[in-house]
Amino acid sequence: MGDDGRCRSVGFLVAMRVLPSLQAAEHPAGEREPMKPWPRFVLFASVLPFTATAAPPPPGDFLKVLLHERISVEGAHLAVALSDDDYIRAWMIDPVSPYSGIKEGSRYTPGAAVLQAIASVSVPGHPMSVEGAIDAALWDYGSTKARLNDDIPLSALPSRFTNVFAGASAVKAGIEPDIFFKALALTGEENHIVAANYAVAVQTLKELLDGAPAERHFALGLRKDILTRFLDTNGPQDLPDYDRFYLMRLLDGEMSRWKAGGLSAYGIRELPAVLRVARAAAAFRDLAPYDNGQPCNADGTFRSYIAGGGGADLRPLCHVDATDRAVYAWYVRDYREQIVSREPKGDSSTLFIDRMIGPMLNMRQGRLGSLSPHMSGFTSRVEVFEAKMAKQLLAEGKIAALDAEVVSDRALRLTCGRI
Repeated sequence: MGDDGRCRSVGFLVAMRVLPSLQAAEHPAGEREPMKPWPRFVLFASVLPFTATAAPPPPGDFLKVLLHERISVEGAHLAVALSDDDYIRAWMIDPVSPYSGIKEGSRYTPGAAVLQAIASVSVPGHPMSVEGAIDAALWDYGSTKARLNDDIPLSALPSRFTNVFAGASAVKAGIEPDIFFKALALTGEENHIVAANYAVAVQTLKELLDGAPAERHFALGLRKDILTRFLDTNGPQDLPDYDRFYLMRLLDGEMSRWKAGGLSAYGIRELPAVLRVARAAAAFRDLAPYDNGQPCNADGTFRSYIAGGGGADLRPLCHVDATDRAVYAWYVRDYREQIVSREPKGDSSTLFIDRMIGPMLNMRQGRLGSLSPHMSGFTSRVEVFEAKMAKQLLAEGKIAALDAEVVSDRALRLTCGRI
């Protein structure tokens, strides 16, 4: 079967009873592992095949709606019983590889909570399918990549991106060319972390302005003049201190909450903000030369003898072939080097970039609990994402405070007591 008809499948977030036959199939007689003490209703046990396509997932915040359904049916403790590690082991062929593909498997029937969540996010004329829901979950949790004609349609790539690897990541991050190249001009290609934060902040401001009536901008604290000044500025010296602090505060708020399922300026599904900033940073980094050669092959796959393998391997990643989670792990490392550990020189050669970095020093970057920037690595975990979903569901009056507390406590335990 060709790639365009090949069925992929993933360990999916469904509520269904534990099936003894499922474990028996995974561990034949003589090789069976002890039964893991899953709750009566597991949250992702089924495996569903779907056809791989080049189209990004459909819109709709499936995961937040699913969390609401699971809490309503099973209670908060069971709804969030599985860890980030459980999901990744179920989904990814090689959980430790930044370039891992997605597992193939057998068909199992989705549970009632999944079907209800799919029905809730479907819109008239554009229903979300089970396959679309799987795509959305993988996309939002950072398990997909930025490969052209696979994750990103080639037709979405603007002509201004002559570097197709940088362009693919910029498109997935939802950054329009005018904002992208202005951020680059203000920061320089050697400051990809700074450029990414400002690019996503300005793009977010533009989207918020476009999404609200002009008469509501003042009440919502949306400043069109700041967007205009950023795009018209000739250099960082022309960008007022207030504008820089405003943009970083706006971005910090965006990264502190769960926002998924919307469409970007390119008409494809947005990434959650923390993954979006990381993917933007990858785009800026790919514009600069690599000392030991390009880590990607011409087709966007990684070069094993050049590309880094993540973790302790500090060689550069092939960003377009790496999952968003892996790119985020790389981003956290470079953020510590470029922002947290930076010591301003105070001379004219670095004065302007130091001023751009200043408002970033107090950002939480989406962290929960610990104020330490060294805890940022936990921010892309499912536990933290679900805590942010629960916070919004509580604010919307859809779950009880005690349920939200259960979900949040699980995320906070990742960082509490750590430094």
